[in-house]
Amino acid sequence: MQIFFSPEMLKSIDSQVQEARGRGVILNIYRVAEIIRVKHIDDNIALEDIIEKIVLIAGSNFPIEFNLPYFADEGSMERVEGTPVEFLTINKNSIH
Repeated sequence: MQIFFSPEMLKSIDSQVQEARGRGVILNIYRVAEIIRVKHIDDNIALEDIIEKIVLIAGSNFPIEFNLPYFADEGSMERVEGTPVEFLTINKNSIH
């Protein structure tokens, strides 16, 4: 099954990859994918599909990490009052 990404989501993915390239940092795939998924929640694209697209856009010569334990930490997610949606909290000291 082919997944159709909105132009806005593709732009967000490309922007995250280019920002990491510009800063010369390792791209944390799970973290970036979750940020993009939440930002474009109405697109209803699975996290795994976003991860795949990020890897394809980043290319094989770009340093990436699959740091899943970041999301296992209970402190990294918070519930916004009045909504059933959970959001990733951003620790500006550890952006990868």
